[in-house]
Amino acid sequence: MTSVKQYRALRKQYLQWAFSPQGEVALKARLMLLRHLLSGWPRRSRSVLVMHAGRSAFPELLYDCGFTVTCQEDDPTQYNRLCEQNKKHLPCVLAAPDHLPFEDRSFDFTVAISGIEYWPDPLAVLGEIGRVSCGGCILLFANKLSLFWLETLFGQKRRTPLPSPPQWALPRHVRSLATQAFGARTMTFASVLYGPGNVWPYSLKKDIALVSPLPLGAFAGLRVDFAPMATGTMMPVCIDTAISSAE
Repeated sequence: MTSVKQYRALRKQYLQWAFSPQGEVALKARLMLLRHLLSGWPRRSRSVLVMHAGRSAFPELLYDCGFTVTCQEDDPTQYNRLCEQNKKHLPCVLAAPDHLPFEDRSFDFTVAISGIEYWPDPLAVLGEIGRVSCGGCILLFANKLSLFWLETLFGQKRRTPLPSPPQWALPRHVRSLATQAFGARTMTFASVLYGPGNVWPYSLKKDIALVSPLPLGAFAGLRVDFAPMATGTMMPVCIDTAISSAE
């Protein structure tokens, strides 16, 4: 478990990487991953809380999918940057992830863009997510069970300056935390970017940055459905690729 001071340092390091050239490539793949996981949820007239929104591309994607979006950030610098980037004037709050300033069941869904790898007390944050959401949540995280983690571990930190490998999350550990926090729920897992960082641009250019249920991608996501979704034919989320290059 990280301390609050360590958590803030790791988040700052992660945000610096997120705006690097390699982070920009990862952004496009993570948007693909999010679109894939969203495809099982009803969207029109539903509300979503975006935790650690970080980049305007994520909340704007959700907004364009039909959600009513509220953003949360706990870093003042990133909060100000997000407010400046936010062209759709989506509401954003500055708050700690384990003390969200919302009433119970305020949102249909919650999407945590990053954080479970760094939260000082993951179960406390997941408890807050369960309190404010009534339909389900999506947790996106850097995957320790990946070639990118090994690349970072064995001397590539200068080129891929992500937080130290022990802070990354294992898919089974994230599932375990979700089960502890939410009980036995329907869960859907997927990951993206299966090679080392130097092949990511080629993968995206050749359109082979596939999203699959294999737990080996550099970035992974877990969707937890708190209740059965309404019967119907869910359509894939198709958004203009220009969103992937949003600042």
